[in-house]
Amino acid sequence: MPLIDKITQTAPRLIVFPLRVLPFGPQRMVLQKVLQSFFAEAIEEGDFDFLQGHWLCIDVEDLDLRLYFSVDAQGQVLIEKQGDSDATIKGSWKAFLQLASRQTDPDTLFFQRKLMISGNTDLCHAVKNLLDGIELGEKALRLQRGLAAINAYCVNRPAKSVESQRT
Repeated sequence: MPLIDKITQTAPRLIVFPLRVLPFGPQRMVLQKVLQSFFAEAIEEGDFDFLQGHWLCIDVEDLDLRLYFSVDAQGQVLIEKQGDSDATIKGSWKAFLQLASRQTDPDTLFFQRKLMISGNTDLCHAVKNLLDGIELGEKALRLQRGLAAINAYCVNRPAKSVESQRT
């Protein structure tokens, strides 16, 4: 197996490793600040109000990573590591990368069953539609461009055939 393939297979697990050993409090604080900053305008406009009193679980199956998200009445993003959720969006890290980078239409990811929903499907669809239609600020656009580059390399890179690897 070529080195680059080994890297793209192991890198996500290496990135998640610190999340397993660091206390959740600092992780939550950083993630809340990032999300609060990226979605500030949409939160201020009330676009996330439908999450008040509801919890959405994001389950990255192949990394064994689950995070629970909500928004309080003051528009603060709430994040927990465990708990009960009203709805769950589940998939691989590559599927979530495709979603976050906006390189693949969200409906395509759901129709191809790369992302799956369970629980309150209306809540999942509302989140999907919000993320699909949201106008990103400059910071979020820079991140999205970076994710698009990673997506292009890790996800969309054509796999080499066995024959071409032997030569």
